[in-house]
Amino acid sequence: MTIRQEIYATLIMYNYARFIANNIYVTDDKGRKLNFKTVVTLCREFLKGLESENEMTEKIKKFLIPIRPGRSFERRMRPKSAIPLATKAA
Repeated sequence: MTIRQEIYATLIMYNYARFIANNIYVTDDKGRKLNFKTVVTLCREFLKGLESENEMTEKIKKFLIPIRPGRSFERRMRPKSAIPLATKAA
């Protein structure tokens, strides 16, 4: 029961932070977006009563990260050989 409660609490917090992030309008001509991790942290502080609504929105607008289009790199995968259990150090 407690695991289910933790899952629901996480989902509710994520949805709340996403709602707040979608409703804050940022006019930035440099191609930047909101940092979602900061939004979640500030929403938690707001719910605990440590931040006011105006302070929270101003701090969220201050923490912007650049949008980096085309940031996909091919991973270099090297095959790993299996190590027999008899030769492993204890």
